[in-house]
Amino acid sequence: MSPIDRMPAPGRLPSDEPKPTKAARERLLERLRELVAAINRRVPRAGHAGEARISSDADQLRTLALDQIAQLERPDAAVQD
Repeated sequence: MSPIDRMPAPGRLPSDEPKPTKAARERLLERLRELVAAINRRVPRAGHAGEARISSDADQLRTLALDQIAQLERPDAAVQD
């Protein structure tokens, strides 16, 4: 299961799961930023089957990743020392 699969809903951290360590949070932030950068580098292929759906899915994934980044970067984000 990837970090994206384990992402809680935007704006919400699950209270029943252990808080991530600071190092784990930094690794997740790095991976999320890499994901956003990769999506931003993607060049749409006009005329290819399924391109509209792929672009839509990429936009949704970018939005989820950016929401998660914002949540993790909040000063009050819960982490273990």
